[in-house]
Amino acid sequence: MAGERGFELDLKAAVDALRRRTQQYQLLAEQAADGVLLVTSGGRLLNVNAAASQILGYGRDQLLKVHFSDLLAADQRGLDPLSLLQLGPGKQASAAGRLSHRDGRAVDAELNATRLPDGRLQIVVRDRTEE
Repeated sequence: MAGERGFELDLKAAVDALRRRTQQYQLLAEQAADGVLLVTSGGRLLNVNAAASQILGYGRDQLLKVHFSDLLAADQRGLDPLSLLQLGPGKQASAAGRLSHRDGRAVDAELNATRLPDGRLQIVVRDRTEE
């Protein structure tokens, strides 16, 4: 019994620590000035931060319904500016690209992608339109 109680306390402490760490990372991503997109290996958006919504003019829920390629400006469609298909686990790529704002205007952006160990992509979007 005493051993079980100790295990339960250790497990609860580990879960609490994991929860705090997850909240810290979520806060960090939400506070970032750059857009952060979490994308499946197939190109579907899983999560976005507030800056991504602002840069692209879409609400979070709207962005979670689209494919990353749908966010490329019309003159970029069919291109793979970050060579995402060839990006291996743990690898990074950077490129200039043009994304499409909800209102139809092009957004000049710096795109930085990292392939995460589980196959998902983290794409950081920096708006360069006004620079």
